[in-house]
Amino acid sequence: MLKEMNLEEFTLELASASPAPGGGSASGVAGALAASLSTMVMNLTIGKPVSAGYSEEWQQRLRAAKAVSDEARGKFLELMEDDTKGFLSYMAAIKLPKTTDEEILRRKAAIEAAKQAVLEVPRTIALEAVKLYDAIETASQIGNPSALSDAGVASLLLDTAVKGAVYNVKINLPMVKD
Repeated sequence: MLKEMNLEEFTLELASASPAPGGGSASGVAGALAASLSTMVMNLTIGKPVSAGYSEEWQQRLRAAKAVSDEARGKFLELMEDDTKGFLSYMAAIKLPKTTDEEILRRKAAIEAAKQAVLEVPRTIALEAVKLYDAIETASQIGNPSALSDAGVASLLLDTAVKGAVYNVKINLPMVKD
């Protein structure tokens, strides 16, 4: 859905009057961008002349950080999708019929299930983002010095992902009873 859009289409959809995608999905994108920049720093360092004198320990740290960053990028993109799907399922649940007792129960169950997703996805974005901090720190400490600004931007984007996800949890938390 969102992953197949180009950047122009995605930003237009984000700017539209539709409530989804919104801040949760944008937080997922911020995380994916942070992970991508972290991977870029590793790719500009591993096997390059700049790292020729690095110890085996540093080489391993770089490879491990790259693996974490690579995996995180994909996870964040999935979470971006899941956030929008979760909110849209909540909106669909609200619109379910409520004329019979059975419909009322079905609608209530659907709303409660959707509320959990609306909270769980941004919570997961924040938790996944925390896992990426060490990789970005490695990029900042021993990555190619010419890419230090990219590691810095990755750090800022990751902070945005965490804060945006937490804001989404906080705004939606009051609607959940449990």
